[in-house]
Amino acid sequence: MEWEQKYHNYKVKQEWLRFAPGVVPAINWFVQIMTRPQDGILVQTLRFIIILLWTL
Repeated sequence: MEWEQKYHNYKVKQEWLRFAPGVVPAINWFVQIMTRPQDGILVQTLRFIIILLWTL
């Protein structure tokens, strides 16, 4: 949080932060929060194809 303030002059509040057990679960949560069931998403790398499986 101090790094953002120091290098980008942007204050990050503690309540904005959440723990995620990894990148894939974090992206999965983001997709679920930001989309509706009928929405489509574009995944550009096969490395994260598991996200599609988790969100179905």
